[in-house]
Amino acid sequence: MKHHTQLRQFGLFSAAMMAASALSGLPAAAQQQGSATTGAPSATDRLSIPVTLEQAMQEEVDRERLNREQAEFAERQLAENAASRAAHDRAVAEREAIIARQRAEQEAAEAAWQAEVQARERAHEEAMARWRAQVADVEACNAGDRTRCPPVP
Repeated sequence: MKHHTQLRQFGLFSAAMMAASALSGLPAAAQQQGSATTGAPSATDRLSIPVTLEQAMQEEVDRERLNREQAEFAERQLAENAASRAAHDRAVAEREAIIARQRAEQEAAEAAWQAEVQARERAHEEAMARWRAQVADVEACNAGDRTRCPPVP
């Protein structure tokens, strides 16, 4: 931690020194006056380089605060995105479960209907077979085969 503090102080000192040397390289008119004729900001106004150690330290504090705020915002946004994704995934899973249940119910109803159709077809075929046998007995009886005649009441 001590080493980090020393590096930060050295970085701030270096930033202040670079600012001072950058400002010393500007023309005197730009340093003092800016562009009074155009109303545009002067070169010193456009440069965001601190000129004192106090300004450099304040900028570092501000930068850290802004970085922290941005990181907190990003963490909240990621958490909100994760919660939204989880809610979406739950909704999709619930819908897929409903669809699967409805499909199973439909397939079961169709299977029951098919079974009933087959049972009715079998019952119909059995009834037709009995009727044909009775018709054949009546025709045989009418043709003279008395063994196939129905009993007389």
